[in-house]
Amino acid sequence: MDGAVGARGHQDNIQHILSALKRINSFPVSISEMSITAGLTKQGLMINDHVFSSIQGAFLPLDPIELNAIQFIAKQYGIDGIDFTGANICSSPSFTCLPVGQASRIQHINLDVTTFKPLGQPDVISEFPFAMLKTFRLKAANQVANPSINILNLIVQLDYLVDLSIINDPSITSIPIIFPNEMLRLETIIFDNCTNLTHIDPFFDSLTDILSLSIKRCPINRIVINETTSLPFLTTLDLDLVDSTSDSNPSGPTASDMLKLSFGLSSFPKLSLLVLSMTGNGNPQVILKSDLLLLSQVNLITTGTGTGGFKLVPQNPSIIKNIAIIGNSYIEAFTASSYTSLLSLNYLSTQLISYPWTSGSFTTLKQLGFKDSQFSTIPSTPIIPSMLNYLNFKNNVLTTIEWQAFQGIFGDSTSLFNLGLDLSDNSNLVTTIPNSMCNNIGLLDIRNTSITELPSCLICYLQDTDHIQTDIIMPPNYSCDITIVSTLLVLDNRVGIIQGSLLGFGIISESYKTLPIVPQTKLKIIWNNYLYTEKTNYQISFSQYYPEYTKTLDVIEAACPYLTSAQYDHDNHSIISLFGNFGSSLSHVSVQLNNSIPCKLESVTSKLIVCLLLERPNLGLTDVKIQVNNIDYLAVAALCFKNHTHRTEQQCLVNNCYQRGHCEPNGRCICDDLSYNPDDDCLTKYANITFNPNTTAPTTSFDIDGVGFQFEMVAIQELDIDESVINELFTNSGDWESTITTNTINNDTDTLVVYKHNASSSSSSSLTSHRRGHRQIHNNNNINITATLSYSTRERQVEFASHTLHLHPNTVKMTVYIENWTYVSSVSTLRAVFRTRLNSQSQLIDIGCDQPMEITPLQFGSLSSSLQYLRVVKDSVQFNSRFVDYVVSDGKTTFSKTIIINQTTVEGSPDQLSTLIGINLPQCASCVIDPDFTPLTIDNHAISCGRNSQVPDTWKIVVGCVVGGVAAVAAAIGGIFLWKTKKQQKNTIDSGNMKLKELQY
Repeated sequence: MDGAVGARGHQDNIQHILSALKRINSFPVSISEMSITAGLTKQGLMINDHVFSSIQGAFLPLDPIELNAIQFIAKQYGIDGIDFTGANICSSPSFTCLPVGQASRIQHINLDVTTFKPLGQPDVISEFPFAMLKTFRLKAANQVANPSINILNLIVQLDYLVDLSIINDPSITSIPIIFPNEMLRLETIIFDNCTNLTHIDPFFDSLTDILSLSIKRCPINRIVINETTSLPFLTTLDLDLVDSTSDSNPSGPTASDMLKLSFGLSSFPKLSLLVLSMTGNGNPQVILKSDLLLLSQVNLITTGTGTGGFKLVPQNPSIIKNIAIIGNSYIEAFTASSYTSLLSLNYLSTQLISYPWTSGSFTTLKQLGFKDSQFSTIPSTPIIPSMLNYLNFKNNVLTTIEWQAFQGIFGDSTSLFNLGLDLSDNSNLVTTIPNSMCNNIGLLDIRNTSITELPSCLICYLQDTDHIQTDIIMPPNYSCDITIVSTLLVLDNRVGIIQGSLLGFGIISESYKTLPIVPQTKLKIIWNNYLYTEKTNYQISFSQYYPEYTKTLDVIEAACPYLTSAQYDHDNHSIISLFGNFGSSLSHVSVQLNNSIPCKLESVTSKLIVCLLLERPNLGLTDVKIQVNNIDYLAVAALCFKNHTHRTEQQCLVNNCYQRGHCEPNGRCICDDLSYNPDDDCLTKYANITFNPNTTAPTTSFDIDGVGFQFEMVAIQELDIDESVINELFTNSGDWESTITTNTINNDTDTLVVYKHNASSSSSSSLTSHRRGHRQIHNNNNINITATLSYSTRERQVEFASHTLHLHPNTVKMTVYIENWTYVSSVSTLRAVFRTRLNSQSQLIDIGCDQPMEITPLQFGSLSSSLQYLRVVKDSVQFNSRFVDYVVSDGKTTFSKTIIINQTTVEGSPDQLSTLIGINLPQCASCVIDPDFTPLTIDNHAISCGRNSQVPDTWKIVVGCVVGGVAAVAAAIGGIFLWKTKKQQKNTIDSGNMKLKELQY
């Protein structure tokens, strides 16, 4: 054990026992009167020369006070077999003890009483004295000796209690108002089958630190949960309720009167799982307020013979990921398109005969179930959700299926998830499964139906019970002819594609595994360790259940071409230069843009392809498809064609430089006072700051009169072809070494901080791809990451990627160099991930005109959709972050798109969003990125709006793809005027990145 850690652990133990000793008065004099010195010795804990020891192989006798409490529990709950003398209690599996002083103290109680045995009336005690107790679990036998003693009145001031579970206890008739009194470590509470607990009023106002609360099978018929409830750390709530509405007394209280359930952020800021069960006839509302941002799963369950059910009223349905409804509950105004995050929707034991949503379509739904319901057909409308991978109609009353509802679910999708369809226990179902379903079904269960025929794709794999469950038997002499489109199997980094018919569902063998891209017709084969360099004959098996299903293929490992950078001639858009690795054998080479515009080859080498477009491309993002040796490589958004229109003087006159300067013919403001920023028409001033660089990580931080801004790099990710994260290196762990150089010339200060990252000691991890379902083990210890932060109090001109960037005074420029990344795949790319905070509310500033001006926090290119500017306004301070949409890849300039990966509300600061920003990079041996940051102050004094009535104010600058220099200046100016036309932000959420979420604060 590390010495410092061990010392901390010893001190924690000492403090733990000291606190307990103070409670049980184990010292001869008051602790407050003693000067206590404590330490650990070989004999045990020594406090003021008194040793509290443990005896190996034996137990110290139980403390008499705790023994008396155990005797009370034994008599109250009729527990036979407990040694009342205390000699053997600590050796019982129901108790765990801790030696303290000359006696044992109980740490864990776990009692399971199957039969109540009368042992007499228990002695009266005021509270349980278990000062060291961490776990108290009691499963009674539905009987107690003295029903007037509520056990919860005895569970008070148990300082170390973490887990409390009480089952089958009729003595719990109410929840004491002060429960749990001073038990700050209590995390989990379970009350189950407390038959006399009918109400909870108020609802656990003292449970401020509880994480999980479950009250099951208790006849609670009166409860109020609303904005006055406060459970700030509760993540899981599981409640059973009873609607006591009487059909014979219709004028009596209704379920809505007695069961009031409203969940909001102020009461449940961390609630993620809500489970509600009810028996009865009423329909109480369950209101989920729109600010309940962490709630991901809701389960509503109704049991018994009653007709009632919950009415779910979500005010912000877009946050809910999983819904399960058992019985008669329903969702108010259920519109599918409103549930934009829903992953699973399951109904069980309902009376539904059709889909319960009224309109719209789900875009994210993966599981949909109606088990034990009343569907007689699977309707053709609405179409089955396109992302669905499991559909359950088990035990309905199906008689037919409209198979056209399944058309186009997967088609030629690259998804590895294939539809699982459960139609079992529909005895009257008579239908013919069409051949078109062969490409959709990955799992089929038709047991106990009247289906008697299957298409050959399923008949030929009847023994594969992992994928087909049926009562049908294969006819004798049935012919199953597997066909292969090409016997040549080309592997790229041990991965290839097999196409044909009757190819099955995939297998796992010692040498390789196959996975269905399109079931039966297109498989991905992944070799575990393919060592051959020449073409080799190899027998491929398609089923572990049918050894005869094999084909011999010619297998060859061939490198896939890949692109490191792409450029076009800005004077002649037709000339395209593509840099990368295209192999040594260059045959069958072709280039297309956007899969439609051919590019005539002018010269081809292993590292460079130059071609001439046969038609002019449209402005904006452009994909490049390269084919070499019949192997295709697609570079998405590799180029961005733009126009070079610049701002005009008339456009500058819209704001007229806010009367602080004049407009030049080139459309730029010249501010009378050089401390003002011409990029926003002299609206803001350059802020004077003291640059205090972070020496442990390349983090850009500003603090102006107490107003702060921070921007930090947190990770580098490797993405596969569908943008799933397959490798990830966290860079915010403090594994950096830095050097600082400062120069002062003519009262101007230049500071350069150089950071070197130590990848071998950082948190490097290989993540499981969400779509692949397998893990890539990868080591990036040889990677070289260098970052620089340069700061100057003067204006600067800097060169980056063959462009000149103008930097304002007090701007911090970050440059990140990434070298020697070991790629998992030859077609994967990189992404640098940064983190900052944005305002979630509108950023309005008062400029003294007709109405406040709104500062949009995010500005995206109109053609590239790439993030160009990020602006944060706090009080009178504005922080600008600029992201040029190009990087240097292997020494060449190429287009780079910056995106918003994810945004989450900052805990404790609902007005702020923790924002993850990704700068995309091609596959490169050496990559360089270069954002910069400028602090500004907003001067709203003595502003004259100065708008020229002759100039229309409906114009906006088309920024396009920013390319430094004058264009970069135009982008900055355009950002000011784009405030008039608020742009909608598009968040791209990487579903494969589970670990990165932990980085958000």
